[in-house]
Amino acid sequence: MFPFRSVMDFSINIPDELEQLRMKIKSFVEKELEPRAKQIEESGIIPNELFRIAASYGLTGLGIPREIGGNGGGLLGTVIYIEEVSKACPSFATAAMVQHLFIIPVMMFGTERQKTKYLPSLISGEKFAAHAATEQAAGSDLAGIQTQARKEGDGWLINGKKYFITLADKADYFIILARTSEPEVQEQRWRGLTMFVVEKTAQGLKIGRQIKIIGMRGANPYELILDNVWVPDDSVLGIVGDGFKIAMNTYNYGRLYVSAQAVGIAQSALENCLHYTSRREAFGQPLISFQSIQFSIVDLLKSIVT
Repeated sequence: MFPFRSVMDFSINIPDELEQLRMKIKSFVEKELEPRAKQIEESGIIPNELFRIAASYGLTGLGIPREIGGNGGGLLGTVIYIEEVSKACPSFATAAMVQHLFIIPVMMFGTERQKTKYLPSLISGEKFAAHAATEQAAGSDLAGIQTQARKEGDGWLINGKKYFITLADKADYFIILARTSEPEVQEQRWRGLTMFVVEKTAQGLKIGRQIKIIGMRGANPYELILDNVWVPDDSVLGIVGDGFKIAMNTYNYGRLYVSAQAVGIAQSALENCLHYTSRREAFGQPLISFQSIQFSIVDLLKSIVT
């Protein structure tokens, strides 16, 4: 049996307070982000000042409950934020997503000490964080991680190299995923991974080469080298050996953010398309008056709406 009564079962009702939030985000985009977007892409740098301005609008604390110092808004509020800023500067949206890939696991699995130590400075825009899981041989296959962490005294010694770590050059804090034990059977390779919070000041932590990319150049990725990086036991995030589960939970949020980013980019493309075809003339009339152009525009609109 078809499980839906009507197409209206697919409708999304946005509460008034989140529509008001959208207007606040639009104000930030128009006043602060759009004027800087071209410079960000050309220079490959997002000014630190922009994060502090976003914080003044209450945007860097979105998705974080007010009880722990955030600005609320929930998951839907964060998705709206990513969608709106992606229309003007997808690089800045990527930076926001990277922040949340640190915030979410700390918020959901961190100790009270970890929450109070790391979250306030991220919410205020004073500090930045990055998520370092990917390696050259372990991206989608997260269980293939080769970075090792072994117990030493009252802490852990981490060795390995992370790859394609977005905005590692800006980060004050990192989430590091490393292998702390070997799985008993090959079919359970996901076992034995652990998440750590590592600060940029940790001895042996080095930012490697910048990786060249062709788009969203304001959010450059880097190599991250861990050479005998020692961290105390209280740097473990969650339970030792549960890193894969924490990562999968975190990426459920990340996938929604990337989807919102794609929708925002598509909306911007549609707006620019309408603007151009309404003003560009051929054979004495605007391009938008030609049926073949209208078909393309409708197809784009259909894809965005669905």
